[in-house]
Amino acid sequence: MKNIFIILSLIIVLPLNAMKKNRHEHRSDHCMYDTFDCLVLEVQKIIFDFCTINTVAKKPKIATQMVRNLSFTNKHFNALINEPQLSDNLIDIFTYKFKCSHETIAQYLSTKAAKDRLDTQLKLKNFIIQPFIAPKCVNCMLQQLSQEDLNFDFTYNYSSYWSSSPKTALMIILSTQYCTPREKIFDWLSRRTDINRATSHGLTLLHAAAEYPIKSLYLKKILAYPDLIINKQNKRGENALLYSLLKRTRSTINYTFVTLLSLLLKAGADPNLPNRNGVTAFSAIKELDDVLINATFLLAR
Repeated sequence: MKNIFIILSLIIVLPLNAMKKNRHEHRSDHCMYDTFDCLVLEVQKIIFDFCTINTVAKKPKIATQMVRNLSFTNKHFNALINEPQLSDNLIDIFTYKFKCSHETIAQYLSTKAAKDRLDTQLKLKNFIIQPFIAPKCVNCMLQQLSQEDLNFDFTYNYSSYWSSSPKTALMIILSTQYCTPREKIFDWLSRRTDINRATSHGLTLLHAAAEYPIKSLYLKKILAYPDLIINKQNKRGENALLYSLLKRTRSTINYTFVTLLSLLLKAGADPNLPNRNGVTAFSAIKELDDVLINATFLLAR
C-alpha cells in the first residue's frame, strides 16, 4: 500500500511542483494561475476518491490509516489533507461510510487537522457531561464556546443505559440528568444545529427524544421548531412515531409514553407511513395491545 502512495506522489505531485514553479516565474499569466488552482482541486478529488469512495478497506481504522499514510508521502499531500475544510469533509465521509461517530474517525485519522478538530469538539462534550454544572459558569463557558470553530453536527461516543449509538451534543443532553444549566445549553445549541440532520445510524434529534426514557420538556421544545421535519425517516424507514413504538415493550408503557405519542400525532406524525418492511404505526400498536395507546390513535384519526 505504501508503494501505491509513492507512485501517486510521483505521478501527481512532481508535475504539481513544476506547475507551481512556473506559476511563480510567470505571475502575470492568469491562465497559469487558473491551471494550477484547477490541478490542486483535481489532486484533492483524487485523494477523496482513492481513500474514501473507492477504498476497499472494510474497517474505519484501516481506511483512515490509508489517508494518514498518504499524508506522510509528500509535504504537498500533507498540506492538502490537513487543510481544515478538507479534513472535516474526510471525517464526515468516513463517519457515514462506516456508520460510526465523528469522534472515532477523528481519533483514527490522527492527522494534525483531525486532532485540532477533536480537541475543539471535546471542549463542548466535556462541558456537557460533567456531573455538576454551576449555573454561574454557564454564560461564561457558552461565550468561550461561541469563539470556537465548532461543528454542531459532530457526533460523539457516548453510551447511556438505553443506547450506545453515536450522539450529537444535543442528543447527549437528552441522555443526561436534567438540570437548569443543561436546559440553557440545549437552547443555545438548538439555535446553531440542523435539527433534522441524521447521525450515521440514521437517527435525528426527534428520534432520540422519542427513545426511553422520555424527557417531555425537551420533546416539546423540539416539536416547537418551525423547521422540524416531523416525518423524517431513519435508515429503516421509520419516522419518530413508528420508531418509538417499535422500541417499546408492554412493560415500558406508561403515561409519559402515551403523552409522547399524542404530541407526535398532534404535530403531524403520519401513523400510516410504512417502514421498509411495510410496518406502520397502526400495525405496531396492535402488537402492543394497550387500551390507552389504542384510544390515543383513535382520537387522532
